[in-house]
Amino acid sequence: MEIRNVIKGAFSNAEARFVSLGLVVALASTVVLFSHVKRTPFHGDESGWIAAGRYYTCLLGKGDFDWQKWDCKECGDWGSMNMHLGKFLIGIPLALDPQARSQAFSRYYDFGASLEQNRQQGLVPPPETLTCARNASAVFGVFCSILVFAIGCYAYNTFVGLLSAGLLLVNPIFVNYATRAMPDVHYNFFLLCLCLAVLFFVRASSRKNALTSSAICGVFAGLACAVKITGILLGSALFVVALATQQLWFVKRSWKENFSLLVLFGLPALMVIYGLNPYFWPSLPALRDPAAGQEFKSYASELAESKRLPRQIRIRYPHFGTITRPLEFPRQFQRWKYWMSYAATTPLNHWRGRNRLLMLNYRLFMQFLFPGEILLLAAGIVFVVGKRLPELSGFTDPGRLIPLQWFVVNYLFILTFMWLNWARYYLPTLVSIMPLAALGIYGTGRWLRGQWLSRESLNR
Repeated sequence: MEIRNVIKGAFSNAEARFVSLGLVVALASTVVLFSHVKRTPFHGDESGWIAAGRYYTCLLGKGDFDWQKWDCKECGDWGSMNMHLGKFLIGIPLALDPQARSQAFSRYYDFGASLEQNRQQGLVPPPETLTCARNASAVFGVFCSILVFAIGCYAYNTFVGLLSAGLLLVNPIFVNYATRAMPDVHYNFFLLCLCLAVLFFVRASSRKNALTSSAICGVFAGLACAVKITGILLGSALFVVALATQQLWFVKRSWKENFSLLVLFGLPALMVIYGLNPYFWPSLPALRDPAAGQEFKSYASELAESKRLPRQIRIRYPHFGTITRPLEFPRQFQRWKYWMSYAATTPLNHWRGRNRLLMLNYRLFMQFLFPGEILLLAAGIVFVVGKRLPELSGFTDPGRLIPLQWFVVNYLFILTFMWLNWARYYLPTLVSIMPLAALGIYGTGRWLRGQWLSRESLNR
């Protein structure tokens, strides 16, 4: 009886209940994901991410930050075209595992050959290396499940949180990419951290808390971008939408305060992005070279004579040109655009000439969700705003809107910017659906229960 009272007392406490149920979610997701590690079909990109992960982790371990090595032409599409944090999170577990370290796999998959041909040529990672890298990804998949649970809890209630995590764990796209040696699950982990941080930001009880929360949001947006460059676009969009929603309906701030919040979001994001990507760093040895001084004088003389910025600085002034390395970050977006426009010419990659909106909705709601889940999503959206729109001016809990805003931002991002129709690019949108669909289940259940009770009272 005493133990029973202790358990009852623990579960009557909101924090203890949250922790207890969070542990249940962690255990369930661990069982589900780790049971799929060896069953998930192999993807050729896994070879590239493992090889590049080993290469960049080795440079990091040596403290070698020569930008030319971080460019890594031989790494192909897994080189400087992609940000480096995801490669670190794949490469570090391989460096720590003695067996994977001894196998030293560092080859890239040939997409023009079959899986068996690649395996014969040694272009597929050994089973032990692949399992080690996949196990590390599965750990982040567990973290994603816990974060989805937390978002559902803090936005709505613990029942919705549990349902959100459950829906996530039965989604095959999430399970596949959470158990592959690819950075998609790491990317979604930091995006979910950002979503949860924005939830705390909009509920900040004081100006100081709002400023602190905005900086934390910026850190997570930077971390997401340090895995995939699109993270800064999604993160900034969510933060700005949440800030605008607050300004319009909940908290009236001066333009100076809003500007301060945006600055405190942007600066930490940029610091994280540049700090985790040595490819953007100026080369200090090159700057210390006496030739750099001569090049600077020549550059200044040419600038004074021509009255305009000289072209091809890095080719004509290689030492002085190293100070322009930070400009590689904004240029990264242009590089991605060129790469995606090239990749989209392959018939299997593009939208196949169909209506983009119809194809997006077909894949998102018909192929990637279980039957009827779109109805749960619609119900969840209704329960978020349906009864609240007429009284939004008096709606005091902006946190309820964050999951909906997160879904809309992700959905519009795919619709507007994604050139390639690949399943993994849908993953952030699929993850954002889960709290809303869970709310749809919860709200529908409560509504049906209310209808049944009212009918019972009439019958009496």
